[in-house]
Amino acid sequence: MSIFNCVLQKAGSRIYYGLVVFLVLAFFANDVMAQDYEFTLNQRRRFDQIYVEIWAKSLNSNVKALGNASLVVQYNTNFLSPAATQSPSTTDTVINDVNIPNPIRLITSQFHLANGYNSLGAQSYSSGYYSLEINLASLGTQGIIPSSSGKGSFLGKLIFNIQGNPTSNSLTGIEGSKSNLPGDIRVFDADSNDIENRVTFTDPGNFNIVGITILYPNHEGVVVDRVQDILV
Repeated sequence: MSIFNCVLQKAGSRIYYGLVVFLVLAFFANDVMAQDYEFTLNQRRRFDQIYVEIWAKSLNSNVKALGNASLVVQYNTNFLSPAATQSPSTTDTVINDVNIPNPIRLITSQFHLANGYNSLGAQSYSSGYYSLEINLASLGTQGIIPSSSGKGSFLGKLIFNIQGNPTSNSLTGIEGSKSNLPGDIRVFDADSNDIENRVTFTDPGNFNIVGITILYPNHEGVVVDRVQDILV
């Protein structure tokens, strides 16, 4: 075999193996990027408290119903602490019709005492980590798939008391837990398969503890941060 042919053979082998490696990496990259759900946190000021709503959205038509989940949120312990009284199953929003007598619409979680789910719970995993707990009563049966429109489905909310003396620059520090232990986020489908790696967790960004929220029914989905009796 000539030197020229040897060079061609070696070059061909390298190209072949390089192509195989590329295809394998592309396969795994596509698998990583193919997410099924998006979970988002929405913060709200409400008097001397901060409300944190958790929403879930389906990203494709092949997703499964949600099962058990520990949706752990981390927070600024200098100025926030979990409220003793939680009401995780409800929130509210504004309907963009200024002509109706009451533009406030109550939203109730479909993952609380409905569709096969037990009561929503709230649990502390140590200082700085607080979780919304979703519990499917019987794995393998029932459960629902989050909506694929808008923000998706309202899962529940957590309430934090404002404490100490936050300044105008103090932040809530609210985001999905980045801890493994304690405070690891866990998500399972209705068949008890671990689907945490199929979920994109979208953090809300910086949010000042001290501030005001202007209420106006400009468009559907603007949240209400005021008591109905004093809404004008």
